[in-house]
Amino acid sequence: MCGIVGLRSTEPRRALQWVVMALGQLNHRGHVAVGISAVGKTKIHHFRMLGLVRDTCTDSVPEFRAFRKAVEADEATLFLGHVRYSTVGSSDIVNSQPFVLQSSWGEITFAHNGQLVQHASHQSRLIQAGQIFTSTSDSEVLARLILTQPSVSLEVALSQVIRTISGAYSVLMLSKKGLLGGRDPYGIRPFFEGELANGDHGFSSEAVVFNNQPIREVPPGALIFLPLEGALKVQQVVPAQPAPCLFELLYFARPDQYAGDGVTAMYRYEFGAQLARNDSIEADLVCGVPDSGLDAAQGYATTSGIPFQPRALMRNLFAIKGGRSFILDDSNQRESAAEAKYSATSRYVKGMRVVVADDSMVRSVTARVVTERLRQAGAREVHWRFASPPVRHPCFYGIDMSSHAELAAHERTEAEISTLINADSVRYLPLGEIQQLTRSVSPDWCTGCFTGEYPIPLT
Repeated sequence: MCGIVGLRSTEPRRALQWVVMALGQLNHRGHVAVGISAVGKTKIHHFRMLGLVRDTCTDSVPEFRAFRKAVEADEATLFLGHVRYSTVGSSDIVNSQPFVLQSSWGEITFAHNGQLVQHASHQSRLIQAGQIFTSTSDSEVLARLILTQPSVSLEVALSQVIRTISGAYSVLMLSKKGLLGGRDPYGIRPFFEGELANGDHGFSSEAVVFNNQPIREVPPGALIFLPLEGALKVQQVVPAQPAPCLFELLYFARPDQYAGDGVTAMYRYEFGAQLARNDSIEADLVCGVPDSGLDAAQGYATTSGIPFQPRALMRNLFAIKGGRSFILDDSNQRESAAEAKYSATSRYVKGMRVVVADDSMVRSVTARVVTERLRQAGAREVHWRFASPPVRHPCFYGIDMSSHAELAAHERTEAEISTLINADSVRYLPLGEIQQLTRSVSPDWCTGCFTGEYPIPLT
């Protein structure tokens, strides 16, 4: 899971400021690294650094200050930015994007959100053909698959890959000619384009960066090209078979990300309300796991009539960089981060029967820590309500949950999960009810992590 932005502008300083702002808005999609490429009048300029946008894209960082000055002096007009979350490949600078590659069409920079199916076998064939890799990321494999196509143009090369290569990919490439992008036929990962109020034209993994300006979804299976000058071109390469990632709606996307005619927060609220309609638990208060569980908690409380107490459970905003322990690299980091992040307020929970609502549970780290904090604060009972089905299967399309062994719900009943996290009870929202509630957003979803049935063949 990563975040991508692109921009064509007439004013370099304004453009770079927008790109940095947009990447900051997408930092929840990846904490590991940030990178920006910009096409100037004389060359393509590059900046890549490990860390958060707020810590790296500032004039107090000499590398960024030099990049900004070079971009402004060279009057750059095209920009490509990326924030990385490690799914394939280590969290090293060599795996950060945009990748800088040489091709028969000149220098190309490449950014990708998703995951390439069978990337190891593709890489082996490319190495046998003489390709030399500089990273361990599947994104570089996808980039080199595009650049080694026997094609008359980069646009044709990308269209050939869209037709023939399986995987989840929203990609954006930058050259001196313009911004070129594409999306897999299933549209697993989100991708939007739109115009800003000042006339600049942009692309992004989430629509929120456009600040309520008109936006359009990049169609699944489509190729897009925004030249240095002129209008955007959209070519439908293969028929769309939309199956967007349901986990994006449940957890990964920002609460204000567009979803159908609404935003994700509205649906998360309704999922919580449906949980309450299915439930008959007697409790004294409802709280949510900050921040992604708060909408479901409020929906549950409003529908059940049990008082909502948002301050019963607190999150320390400064405990870890980035805030999302789920996307940290290993189990020790995730455990330490969760322990540092969460605290329970004894004044609210002591002697109380508490319902805790959250968007989902993957590895159980947060649930175990939060239950412990609530019991230490004196909670009499702790009941978990998840606004999703149990996550029982790995994701192969860009979210770092790659094995059954790490998933708390795999081959466990609700009673066994309750024991695992030391809760009094656990309940989930059935998949069929979520699909019914979200039919206006998408009639079909990728539900592989819940069902083990994947829209893209894995073999």
